[in-house]
Parts: sequence; structure tokens; C-alpha cells
Amino acid sequence: MDLTFDIDVPAEININMYRGDDRKFTGAVKDVNGDPYSISAATSITYTVKDEVDGTEIFKVELGSGITITGGVGEFELSIVSAKTLDIEPCVYEHDIEYNDPTSGKKTILRGKLRISGDITT
Repeated sequence: MDLTFDIDVPAEININMYRGDDRKFTGAVKDVNGDPYSISAATSITYTVKDEVDGTEIFKVELGSGITITGGVGEFELSIVSAKTLDIEPCVYEHDIEYNDPTSGKKTILRGKLRISGDITT
């Protein structure tokens, strides 16, 4: 799944996946003009899933540990490995991606819902 983010306006994106599956997403960060925004100076990119806003953290994926800056300007890959969702209850969770660099500071670039469905085959 390809995702596009504006560095100044959080994208509202809902994602569906099955418990215990591996999922990869490619992301492209853009500036307000729609041009690629360099993320090479990122000090952190963090994907967090919680049971509710300000609630209990279910899992997290971070730069260098499931999030990788790829070759293109503004591009990264987010990998959710099966172990992250294998033992959680099927439910609708809150999720976001927070980006941080010395120039733009800390910004939420994605917000929405993550729906984890139960799997048939385990």
C-alpha cells in the first residue's frame, strides 16, 4: 500500500489488516506544494498503535527498527511484522506516524484507525 503525507497537514488514513499478518507500506512525504520533502535528516519516525487516543500502547515501529528511509527523496518503508499483531485482540485501534527533524521539528504526518481483523488460518 502506498501512502502520501504532507509534512504540514496530517493525512487521515484508515488501514485494515489481519491479525498475525506481515504488512509493508511505502510512504512519500511532500511539502505544501506537493514536491518531495527530504527526510534524510530525520531524527525519528515513529508509527504507534494505541487502544484509544491517550490510551495504552499496543505496539510501536520506529526508524531503524521496522521503518527505513529508502532511496527516493521523502520516501520510507514501514514494515509491520506478524509478531506485532499476532496476540492482540481483533479491534479498531488508533494509529499515527510522528516525524521529527531539526528543521521542521516534531510533526504528526498520519492519523487514523487501524482495524485488526481475526484470522481464520493461524
